[in-house]
Amino acid sequence: MKAFLSAILLFLLVHYSSAQLAIINDPDGYVNVRDSGHNTARIVGRIFEGEVFQTEELEGSYWWPVFYGCDPDRDSLATSKRDFYRKELGIEGYVAIQGFVHRSRIRLISSLPSLSERSFNSHRNSVTISNSSIRVTLHTASFDSTKHQLERSGIGNWITRVDGKKPWGQDGGMPHIQIQKLSFHIDSKELKFPRHHFDDLYEPNLSGLNLYFASDDQWFLCMVNNSDGGGAYDAVWIIKEGKVSRRVILVP
Repeated sequence: MKAFLSAILLFLLVHYSSAQLAIINDPDGYVNVRDSGHNTARIVGRIFEGEVFQTEELEGSYWWPVFYGCDPDRDSLATSKRDFYRKELGIEGYVAIQGFVHRSRIRLISSLPSLSERSFNSHRNSVTISNSSIRVTLHTASFDSTKHQLERSGIGNWITRVDGKKPWGQDGGMPHIQIQKLSFHIDSKELKFPRHHFDDLYEPNLSGLNLYFASDDQWFLCMVNNSDGGGAYDAVWIIKEGKVSRRVILVP
């Protein structure tokens, strides 16, 4: 039994370490996700321009697996996109899609231009990424449970909510590190980052923070491989026309 559990854990670690963030690369503005690697296979979903998903590079294969999730109502998707999931596919609630997309229609976020400079403070509890005109700083602090409202459930008395929200980065345990502040400056102008975009994110990986440029008016601020061993997640903030459009959380 122990050997079986070890094998499952190894599989999950390999998948998470090999999964990469990506966006679509298609002039139509969307790609169809199919249930197998063939252009006549059944369509199980659709990923639209500007959406972020996970994929794995398969050497020698023209079709790569993709993992995508969204809440069409909460994420404020356009009506046409929401209707596709709700009416055409008949999916209610959260949309979770796994399938295959031709690799020519996938653009890895890591291949996009990004900020080139990175520095940590002396205590390594904050990181700054920058170039000549952009400066992004993420500050962290120890989690103080006395300043938060915790909700617990189950035999193990697991923590299920912190201040009414799911705590990303933990799998039922007590959070250790929280994001204290996220500041973003373009030249002398500050881009406002409301706390609700990060106040439920714990155990951040400061080395995994970077800003990628898909175009002049669409950027992706990514923070990847976050967790303390359980509850792993990637966080992506989509920035359009100089404003934070929305946040995406992806899990392995």
